[in-house]
Amino acid sequence: MPAVMRVHRSEMSSTTTAKEYIKKATDLREEGRVEEAILAAKRAISLEEENPNAWWQLALATWDRDGSASAIPHLKKTVEFSAGFAYGWHRLGVANKGAALIDNAIESWEQAVEADCDRADTWA
Repeated sequence: MPAVMRVHRSEMSSTTTAKEYIKKATDLREEGRVEEAILAAKRAISLEEENPNAWWQLALATWDRDGSASAIPHLKKTVEFSAGFAYGWHRLGVANKGAALIDNAIESWEQAVEADCDRADTWA
């Protein structure tokens, strides 16, 4: 098991902003360093609890590590703080479907279409 980076101590300072932690989470996840990405996203959330981008990064990293169902709470927070984020609603629908929550999946996809009906055909 790789050593877990101490994002909040070793690479970031006490004045690091949520935006910087979100960028770090994105970069780490894209590098396949999912555990560290989760830590960075959680740190961003601790600084800005209502930041949808921080919740989105936590959802994506959690999905990568534990599967779609585990990302549902984080996806719900994402769309709670950014109700017009159609792709967030779409991914919540996919996660709900994967967890056999079909009614919730349909509801999420309806919200996605409502948020951006022009792009609904590109989400699959």
